[in-house]
Amino acid sequence: MKYLLPLLLLPCLVRAQIPDSVQKKIDHVFRAFGAKTPGCVVAVLKDDEIIFKKGYGMANLEYGIPNQPNTIFHIASESKQYVAFCMLLLEQQGKLTVDDDIRKHLDFVPDFGTRITIRQLIHHTSGLRDWGSVAALTGWARSTQFYTNADALEIIARQKHLNHKPGDE
Repeated sequence: MKYLLPLLLLPCLVRAQIPDSVQKKIDHVFRAFGAKTPGCVVAVLKDDEIIFKKGYGMANLEYGIPNQPNTIFHIASESKQYVAFCMLLLEQQGKLTVDDDIRKHLDFVPDFGTRITIRQLIHHTSGLRDWGSVAALTGWARSTQFYTNADALEIIARQKHLNHKPGDE
């Protein structure tokens, strides 16, 4: 009986794993970039389960912080194309149109006396100032490592004027 319990628990301990040969190939690819260069985190999924994840290279060169499997990246401009795609999906589903005034969906945005559309946000012609610039004007250092969504929304809501008429630039 004392040997039965460990046998019953064994399936809980055994999880899918990536073969050593595949892990070595992944390591080989990223080793070529060097450990002291900007890096990434790689994850391999099988049947919706992460079977391998590992950080390569540096998350922060200035402070010598290596990437870990749980490193959170400041993706900034990398997200623009995904946001545009998501807006088009929402339009296709009839949940919005890219010509909607943004205040219809983002009630915290100040009324600047002119209409700003989702399309203008996508094309960076809304007239809204870059939120990082506004953040710096309000005391946030551009080098701050992490902003929460709430921080970013608050910074955007603080804008008093547009840089230019929406759609002009």
